[in-house]
Amino acid sequence: MTALFALLLLVACGGGEGGGGDAPDTGAATDDVGVGDVESPDSGGGGALSARVALQFEPGEGRAILVEVALAWEGAEAPPMNTWIDALEVTAAYGVLDELSEVSPGRYRATLLPPEEDEAGDIWTGEIPVTARVVVSGEVVAEQRRVPLVLPFRMEGLGQPEAVPGLVNTPGMEDSPEVSPDGELIIIGSYSPVDLGYCQVQGTAVDAVGCNHNTYDPSARPDMFGAARIVDGETIVHAIDSLGYDPSTFPTPIATPPVASFGFRRQPDGSYAEPFVLGGDAEGYTWNQTYGYTFDPVVAGRVFFSFNEISDTPDTLNDMWQVDMVVGEVNRFGYYEEGELRGWQGVRVPIADPTSVCGEAACEYGNPNITAERLWFDNERQTDDIFFVDVTRDAQGVAVAFSPPARAAFSQAERGETMPHWHGGFLYYMCGQSVCRSRLLEGADPRLDASWEPEQELLSGTTRIPWQLKGGRSGRVVATSEPSVADVEVDGEVQTWLHFGYIMQVHYGAGDLDFGGNWNMGRVRIRDGWSKRGDDGRLRSPGR
Repeated sequence: MTALFALLLLVACGGGEGGGGDAPDTGAATDDVGVGDVESPDSGGGGALSARVALQFEPGEGRAILVEVALAWEGAEAPPMNTWIDALEVTAAYGVLDELSEVSPGRYRATLLPPEEDEAGDIWTGEIPVTARVVVSGEVVAEQRRVPLVLPFRMEGLGQPEAVPGLVNTPGMEDSPEVSPDGELIIIGSYSPVDLGYCQVQGTAVDAVGCNHNTYDPSARPDMFGAARIVDGETIVHAIDSLGYDPSTFPTPIATPPVASFGFRRQPDGSYAEPFVLGGDAEGYTWNQTYGYTFDPVVAGRVFFSFNEISDTPDTLNDMWQVDMVVGEVNRFGYYEEGELRGWQGVRVPIADPTSVCGEAACEYGNPNITAERLWFDNERQTDDIFFVDVTRDAQGVAVAFSPPARAAFSQAERGETMPHWHGGFLYYMCGQSVCRSRLLEGADPRLDASWEPEQELLSGTTRIPWQLKGGRSGRVVATSEPSVADVEVDGEVQTWLHFGYIMQVHYGAGDLDFGGNWNMGRVRIRDGWSKRGDDGRLRSPGR
């Protein structure tokens, strides 16, 4: 009990220092529960009251996480909070929470200490679902759930990483995530209700458990291309009629779990919902989907993405395309019939001399990022380098011409850099298993080494134990990737948020082939002033 309120402030934790064993919370870990106002019983103050609770997180000292809880209530004659709220409960799935303290009226704070090590002897990393509840007369009248992330490394100056809340993340795969420049939209380029890592570990066999076990929820992924092939949670039909593919007659059959792209709208509470599908309709054919979306900052509603048109002869691998989309509607950019692409709306980005990028005509043009004057991209799965072309736009702002490609000078062939994203004078990108950035000097030529300031490592998933079945804990973070940055207006304040992908290792059983990964999307705030030249402060977790 606090000194100021006749109010039980209960802080609890579950899982303890051990981290809760091998089973990670890979369900709707970022969903809000009871979003919006919930009426409480009459308080005697002249009418029913409406309560709301909100969670946010800040980094504390070392690995500590500051958990901040805000309460709000509405009513014609709202009495003091302690006269009608029985309890404010805050629980965390892992680690230790200390006692809540009052920061100001209606605002409270507690410190969450994540476990230091897991049972495998590695640094403890992963999601920690935190729930805040307001209890009145024994009933929960307001509740919110948010999920801070513990990563092996976070650069000093960043806020506390967390999973993106709402419908974006599922137990399936959310790969190739991208946020719009204003933060109002998110696109997941590659969603599947199947853990494709698990499927590939099991050899992509049609009858493999890992290629059929799925968590498809049509309410969270409506109108998904290929959803009709999902029979139940353990069975998928791998034949694709529109491509003429039947694994029972194909000489080298492979599994084809459905994959599709989905967009989401930002909600008033900062979560994302209202999912809508977009891309080419090949009945969710796994190995040939649109991905790597980026929002054109000049032409509203226009997106760029990567896609391999499989009926191309000869096969040119992934090309970059641009197309207009309609938010909130089914965006079917084209469809396959008898193995041929029909009604395709995409306009191919012509890249001159692919040999300068890939050394051969068949070139992977992946993960584009469009700015007003330049298009950045990579050749992922080839040399894993970053390239760019300058863009010429017509009177309507449409990108109509592109210069010959050139490699960004900082891109190191021996390490690999992919998934570029430009924001505020910096190029963000994946570097190994980390997210990095480099500043390009104003007006400088990206092809020259002297044009780039020293690289900064922002986030990392690198841990002591390599990503393997019996080498680490299920639920630990093993990689960070796919950076994108948004300037989001929150309560009249513009905040800059770095969004990123992260992968958690998942164990499905004791067998050598019973493991995979859960691809999710996270975010972390970039504080004002942190992006100034020369800021290279670092905060490392113990053991690195």
